[in-house]
Amino acid sequence: MARCVRAGIPSGEINFATFVPKNGWQVHVGSFEISDIFVAYRRQFPVIMGPPMSSKPPRRVIPITVEPPSSLSASQRAAVLAACTRLKSLPGALLPIFHAVQEALGHVPKDAVPLIAQALNLSRAEVHGVLSFYHYFRKEPPGRHVVHVCRAEACQAVGAVELEAHAKKTLGIEWHGSTPDGAITLEPVYCLGNCSLGPSLMVDDTLQGRVSPKRFDQLMAQLKEPAVGGT
Repeated sequence: MARCVRAGIPSGEINFATFVPKNGWQVHVGSFEISDIFVAYRRQFPVIMGPPMSSKPPRRVIPITVEPPSSLSASQRAAVLAACTRLKSLPGALLPIFHAVQEALGHVPKDAVPLIAQALNLSRAEVHGVLSFYHYFRKEPPGRHVVHVCRAEACQAVGAVELEAHAKKTLGIEWHGSTPDGAITLEPVYCLGNCSLGPSLMVDDTLQGRVSPKRFDQLMAQLKEPAVGGT
């Protein structure tokens, strides 16, 4: 085994001529294994070489969470996939897909997010972020009838503020809520394009203008009546 001596070598430099085997000076280093030279130098100058490195980095354990099964029924899943297939080629297809799913199911279920994300090659966070930003898209099933009350400035100037307070008090719910009997869901909207006939609201797909608190009560009474032939 060679031994390493330091003979006027500047700190941090290696002069291979200073490696001396037991039988005297030997300038030719071809007779040494590189590992022998390295070990010899390391033993002589441990500070220069630094502390030994770990052979293997410590393992990092990443827990895996098993996702619960989807709550979508077969028909709901089919409706979401059909909307994705039909609309995913559109520029900015995410919002049209949300509209189509809500039209078909009445809301956009949380378990529809992974399906939409996969169809559009987006992350679930991106899809959820857009869905949660727009309050128009419902996350829970609505009542049998959805009532949109206009909150735009033109309607507020002619009594929409009073109408809003009356609607909440009469129905006993806040925005995005549904009555206990499941008949009515109350939603805000920020213009129905009926400004000259405010206050305005929309019952399902029917636009109503000049709605006073009294007329509101009449409309809600009609919605709560059971359908013909119903129980």
